[in-house]
Amino acid sequence: PVGEFVAERYLWTTDAVVTNASELATAVAAGGNVIFANDIEANLNGYSITKALSINLNNFTLTSRGTVLPEGSSVVITNGKIDMSNSGTPFCLRSNAQLEMSYLTVTSDYTVALVGNSEFKGENAKLVVDHCNFTVCDAAAITTNAAKQPWSCEIIVTNSNITCDSTNHEAYPMDNCPIYMNVAGNLTIDNCVITGQRQGVMVRTGTAKITNTTIINTGEYIDLSLIH
Repeated sequence: PVGEFVAERYLWTTDAVVTNASELATAVAAGGNVIFANDIEANLNGYSITKALSINLNNFTLTSRGTVLPEGSSVVITNGKIDMSNSGTPFCLRSNAQLEMSYLTVTSDYTVALVGNSEFKGENAKLVVDHCNFTVCDAAAITTNAAKQPWSCEIIVTNSNITCDSTNHEAYPMDNCPIYMNVAGNLTIDNCVITGQRQGVMVRTGTAKITNTTIINTGEYIDLSLIH
């Protein structure tokens, strides 16, 4: 419950307690600590993130698209649910950006977290996923996307369940890889269960350390070239 808890926090922090999309947009732009007072539906894509930001969902649900984290930004999202269904935008990290996702249950029709993309680098970006459950029906849940010039990043996934099931996905039926890394850098996975269909984890370059982890590859795959 918010009540007394929030009153105490106001005495020693600059927390913003948000109840709707408009308040969330203002709080994100201001940076600092943000706490949800109820479920909120908001399109984070295009929100202005210029200062260090920590969002405590307070066991509520954020229904939203993801957003691009600018160079050098620092964002923490914790303690609740994120519904990214019908979303074509992941949380995308530019160079030197940091994103920490913890104690979250996330469902998405697309990638949840993407480091870099075909237009910009994710040089020295850092993604941390801890105590999360990701369920995705697209090609990947956590992935990188190499730009024209080489770069490196760090991805750490611990104590989490990462699942891709794209059986009914029109573009990639059963063709998925829950965690995919195709740039230099370091990938660390510990104490996780990762479930994919065509693939489980792919590391095309960089260094991977995977410990105490179960990787399940069901082997299901539809070769579209055979049916078109």
